[in-house]
Amino acid sequence: MAPVEQIRPRKRTIPAGAALAMLAAGLMRLGPALAADPLCPPEITVEQQAVNPPAGFKPFDRKAPHRWVNAEFADGPPEEMAWLAPDSSQRKGNGFTNVWTFGQTGRGTWISCAYDGTSVELTARLPDTVKRCEIRFEGPTTAPVAKALSCR
Repeated sequence: MAPVEQIRPRKRTIPAGAALAMLAAGLMRLGPALAADPLCPPEITVEQQAVNPPAGFKPFDRKAPHRWVNAEFADGPPEEMAWLAPDSSQRKGNGFTNVWTFGQTGRGTWISCAYDGTSVELTARLPDTVKRCEIRFEGPTTAPVAKALSCR
């Protein structure tokens, strides 16, 4: 099965609940075919709340969309924080590509999609048929931004 690459579209806002529902529905509907298509939604909108702001300040939420900037992979559910390091990294021009390869662990491999300006991430278990994922980044290694994600 040929890998599918995610290219970041210019503008598209997806509410966090809808994005999570789309990700879950895609996983269930596509099943094994998802091995070529476990993509992170390009944007999410979240509702954030300040906890105990200092006296004289009040929270203001711009309700701006948050763009996809990274993905991580975990051995088991992400809340267990068993993050997997890339197996290799290849530099090319002003960017680099990280590559992960997965084996059977019995716990499943999970993807966690990260977005700029929020700690909210969307997570999903990858089908067991997914054996490899690549993320292409652009920019300096100190602050890279993911530009493409593909798995197979």
